[in-house]
Amino acid sequence: MQEAFIGNEKVLVSVIRDISERKQVEEHLQYLATHDYLTSIPNRYYLEDTLQEVILEATAATPGALLFVDLDNFKVINDTFGHAEGDKVLILFANKIKQMVRKGDFIARLNGDEFAIIMEDTNLNEAKVIAERFFDRNTK
Repeated sequence: MQEAFIGNEKVLVSVIRDISERKQVEEHLQYLATHDYLTSIPNRYYLEDTLQEVILEATAATPGALLFVDLDNFKVINDTFGHAEGDKVLILFANKIKQMVRKGDFIARLNGDEFAIIMEDTNLNEAKVIAERFFDRNTK
């Protein structure tokens, strides 16, 4: 705010700008920087930031786990059916991971056919149960 005079009257002058559009653009750019373009789940960058926070906040009383998951022989899918079909498989797989983990678990796509899951407040047995779901051919 600035002080100004109109005649002998002292007035305050203020300029207000609507920056909501700029904020929306900033939020969208932040989303693009932290999420995988294909699957819309967090990317490696977001995973690294989140993992650092989790490690800093972790205590012996609140153990956690980090799972790495990849699709075996995914290159065969791309080579045989093309990258468009491979992309569909990756999207389906990312959605399947979301269904297989607990509600608060953090899922990220590292690159290609590699994914990671951060499981906070879990023990080794609970992490094994989730990991074994990826090997169960009967999981729908």
